[in-house]
Amino acid sequence: MDTVELNMNQKRVVEAELKLPKLSNVELPRVDWAPMRKLASDVLLTGLGIGVLAVRGATAAAKAAYDAGADEAKRDGSVAQRVVSAVRGEATTSGEGSIKVHVPVLPIADYDTLNYREVLSKLEALTAEQLAVLRDYEATHANRVTVLNAIQARLA
Repeated sequence: MDTVELNMNQKRVVEAELKLPKLSNVELPRVDWAPMRKLASDVLLTGLGIGVLAVRGATAAAKAAYDAGADEAKRDGSVAQRVVSAVRGEATTSGEGSIKVHVPVLPIADYDTLNYREVLSKLEALTAEQLAVLRDYEATHANRVTVLNAIQARLA
Protein backbone atom coordinates (compact mmCIF):
# COMPACT_ATOMS: atom_id res chain seq x y z
CA MET A 1 0.00 0.00 0.00
CA ASP A 2 1.29 3.36 -0.93
CA THR A 3 1.19 6.26 1.38
CA VAL A 4 1.11 9.75 0.08
CA GLU A 5 2.26 12.53 2.20
CA LEU A 6 0.52 15.80 1.77
CA ASN A 7 2.08 19.04 2.50
CA MET A 8 -0.18 21.37 4.46
CA ASN A 9 0.12 23.93 1.72
CA GLN A 10 -1.18 21.57 -0.93
CA LYS A 11 -4.86 21.50 -1.77
CA ARG A 12 -6.74 18.46 -2.79
CA VAL A 13 -9.67 18.81 -5.19
CA VAL A 14 -12.38 16.19 -5.39
CA GLU A 15 -14.69 16.24 -8.34
CA ALA A 16 -17.98 14.46 -8.69
CA GLU A 17 -20.41 14.33 -11.50
CA LEU A 18 -24.12 14.00 -10.87
CA LYS A 19 -26.46 13.21 -13.67
CA LEU A 20 -30.09 14.13 -13.11
CA PRO A 21 -32.67 12.03 -14.86
CA LYS A 22 -34.76 13.55 -17.62
CA LEU A 23 -38.24 14.53 -16.49
CA SER A 24 -39.73 12.34 -19.19
CA ASN A 25 -37.98 9.34 -17.62
CA VAL A 26 -39.31 10.01 -14.12
CA GLU A 27 -42.43 8.11 -13.16
CA LEU A 28 -44.50 9.52 -10.30
CA PRO A 29 -46.75 7.21 -8.30
CA ARG A 30 -50.36 7.19 -9.34
CA VAL A 31 -52.70 8.75 -6.74
CA ASP A 32 -56.39 7.89 -6.55
CA TRP A 33 -58.08 11.22 -5.77
CA ALA A 34 -61.63 9.79 -5.68
CA PRO A 35 -61.71 9.23 -1.89
CA MET A 36 -60.45 12.77 -1.23
CA ARG A 37 -63.01 14.24 -3.60
CA LYS A 38 -65.74 12.22 -1.89
CA LEU A 39 -64.59 13.42 1.54
CA ALA A 40 -64.46 17.06 0.40
CA SER A 41 -67.94 16.70 -1.10
CA ASP A 42 -69.30 15.18 2.12
CA VAL A 43 -67.81 17.97 4.26
CA LEU A 44 -69.25 20.62 1.92
CA LEU A 45 -72.71 19.03 1.95
CA THR A 46 -72.66 18.75 5.74
CA GLY A 47 -71.79 22.44 6.10
CA LEU A 48 -74.51 23.44 3.66
CA GLY A 49 -76.99 21.19 5.45
CA ILE A 50 -76.22 22.81 8.81
CA GLY A 51 -76.87 26.23 7.29
CA VAL A 52 -80.14 25.11 5.72
CA LEU A 53 -81.35 23.53 8.97
CA ALA A 54 -80.44 26.67 10.95
CA VAL A 55 -82.42 28.86 8.55
CA ARG A 56 -85.36 26.45 8.57
CA GLY A 57 -85.31 26.40 12.39
CA ALA A 58 -85.14 30.18 12.65
CA THR A 59 -87.94 30.53 10.11
CA ALA A 60 -90.11 28.02 11.97
CA ALA A 61 -89.43 29.75 15.30
CA ALA A 62 -90.31 33.16 13.85
CA LYS A 63 -93.52 31.78 12.33
CA ALA A 64 -94.47 30.11 15.62
CA ALA A 65 -93.82 33.35 17.51
CA TYR A 66 -95.93 35.33 15.02
CA ASP A 67 -98.77 32.80 15.27
CA ALA A 68 -98.67 32.91 19.09
CA GLY A 69 -98.74 36.72 19.05
CA ALA A 70 -101.61 36.76 16.54
CA ASP A 71 -103.59 34.27 18.64
CA GLU A 72 -103.05 36.35 21.77
CA ALA A 73 -104.05 39.55 19.93
CA LYS A 74 -107.37 37.89 18.95
CA ARG A 75 -108.21 37.15 22.59
CA ASP A 76 -110.66 39.81 23.87
CA GLY A 77 -109.29 42.09 26.57
CA SER A 78 -105.71 40.89 26.29
CA VAL A 79 -102.83 43.32 26.54
CA ALA A 80 -101.62 42.10 23.16
CA GLN A 81 -104.97 43.03 21.60
CA ARG A 82 -104.85 46.54 23.09
CA VAL A 83 -101.26 47.11 22.01
CA VAL A 84 -101.87 45.89 18.46
CA SER A 85 -105.02 48.04 18.24
CA ALA A 86 -103.07 51.08 19.40
CA VAL A 87 -100.28 50.43 16.88
CA ARG A 88 -102.80 49.99 14.07
CA GLY A 89 -104.51 53.22 15.08
CA GLU A 90 -107.85 51.54 15.66
CA ALA A 91 -110.10 53.81 17.69
CA THR A 92 -111.63 52.57 20.92
CA THR A 93 -115.24 53.41 21.62
CA SER A 94 -114.68 54.03 25.30
CA GLY A 95 -111.88 54.82 27.69
CA GLU A 96 -111.69 51.12 28.49
CA GLY A 97 -108.73 49.32 27.09
CA SER A 98 -106.70 52.45 26.51
CA ILE A 99 -103.12 52.27 27.59
CA LYS A 100 -101.75 55.07 29.68
CA VAL A 101 -98.16 55.25 30.67
CA HIS A 102 -96.85 57.74 33.16
CA VAL A 103 -93.23 58.56 32.52
CA PRO A 104 -91.81 60.73 35.27
CA VAL A 105 -89.16 63.27 34.42
CA LEU A 106 -86.40 63.58 36.96
CA PRO A 107 -86.36 67.08 38.45
CA ILE A 108 -82.55 67.17 38.72
CA ALA A 109 -80.48 67.29 35.53
CA ASP A 110 -77.83 64.57 35.10
CA TYR A 111 -79.07 62.91 38.29
CA ASP A 112 -77.32 59.59 37.65
CA THR A 113 -73.92 61.29 37.49
CA LEU A 114 -74.24 63.06 40.84
CA ASN A 115 -72.82 61.75 44.11
CA TYR A 116 -75.01 61.75 47.22
CA ARG A 117 -73.67 65.12 48.50
CA GLU A 118 -74.55 66.84 45.22
CA VAL A 119 -78.04 65.31 45.32
CA LEU A 120 -78.62 66.37 48.93
CA SER A 121 -77.68 69.96 48.09
CA LYS A 122 -80.42 70.13 45.42
CA LEU A 123 -83.30 68.63 47.45
CA GLU A 124 -84.42 71.87 49.12
CA ALA A 125 -85.50 73.41 45.82
CA LEU A 126 -87.87 70.54 44.96
CA THR A 127 -91.63 70.28 45.46
CA ALA A 128 -93.25 67.34 47.25
CA GLU A 129 -94.29 65.82 43.89
CA GLN A 130 -90.74 66.13 42.53
CA LEU A 131 -89.35 64.60 45.73
CA ALA A 132 -91.75 61.65 45.39
CA VAL A 133 -90.63 61.08 41.78
CA LEU A 134 -87.00 61.28 42.86
CA ARG A 135 -87.59 58.90 45.79
CA ASP A 136 -89.18 56.27 43.53
CA TYR A 137 -86.38 56.58 40.99
CA GLU A 138 -83.63 56.42 43.63
CA ALA A 139 -85.22 53.36 45.24
CA THR A 140 -85.25 51.44 41.93
CA HIS A 141 -81.83 52.55 40.73
CA ALA A 142 -78.90 53.59 42.96
CA ASN A 143 -80.89 52.93 46.16
CA ARG A 144 -78.62 55.12 48.31
CA VAL A 145 -79.91 55.02 51.87
CA THR A 146 -78.57 58.50 52.71
CA VAL A 147 -80.42 60.04 49.75
CA LEU A 148 -83.63 58.10 50.46
CA ASN A 149 -83.59 59.16 54.14
CA ALA A 150 -83.04 62.82 53.19
CA ILE A 151 -85.92 62.72 50.68
CA GLN A 152 -88.18 61.07 53.24
CA ALA A 153 -87.26 63.72 55.85
CA ARG A 154 -88.17 66.49 53.38
CA LEU A 155 -91.50 64.83 52.59
CA ALA A 156 -92.42 64.42 56.28
